[in-house]
This record gives sequence, C-alpha cells and structure tokens, in this order.
Amino acid sequence: MKFFSVLLLSFLGCTAVFAFNQSFLDQSAMSYFTKEDTALFNHAKNIALNDAHDGKKIAWQNPKTGSEGYFIPSNTTLKNGIKCRMLKIYNMAHQVPGEANYKVCRIQGAWKVVA
Repeated sequence: MKFFSVLLLSFLGCTAVFAFNQSFLDQSAMSYFTKEDTALFNHAKNIALNDAHDGKKIAWQNPKTGSEGYFIPSNTTLKNGIKCRMLKIYNMAHQVPGEANYKVCRIQGAWKVVA
C-alpha cells in the first residue's frame, strides 16, 4: 500500500510540475491573439522568411485589437541545399510584450525551428 501511495504522490507531483512549466504561456502576448491576429502574424512571418532580405523589418498590426509585432530575419545561410536564417520575433497584445530569437531552416518545404 505504501508503494502505491508513493507512486501516486510522485505522479501528482509530476503533473503539477508539467502544468507549472507551461503556465508561463498563459500570460504571453500570443495567448491574447485573436484568429485575425494569428492570420496577420503568420502572413508577416511568411513574408519575412521567404522574401525579406537580412535586416529588413516586416511589421504587422491589427487596428481592431491593437495587437502588433514584427519579424527581422538575419544571418541567412545556404548549406547542402538547406536555407537557414535567424529570426527575431516581437509581439505586443493587451499591452503584454513578447520577444524571441530562433534559428529556422527550410526543411522539406517548411520552416522549422532548429537548435
């Protein structure tokens, strides 16, 4: 019986940690995006990744919600037929800012975040 109690407490503890580890997203700028915000965000992201030169800011804005942001691609490389870029992302929604930098590569026709 003691073994099962320890197992149950361990499982509950892991579940709480898992939930806590993702709770930071609840207050991120993107958590406030509407479907329209997301569409504008994705459209600007595609332009930044597929068409923009390094260092060019591609901005988006939704006047209906006040959400906005931009993308800045940089450090584009082409190795073994695979195009990679650094991508700076900035968003603001409900007066909550969010910023991140990712290395992305075009693999099998789709942009993917890589380490």
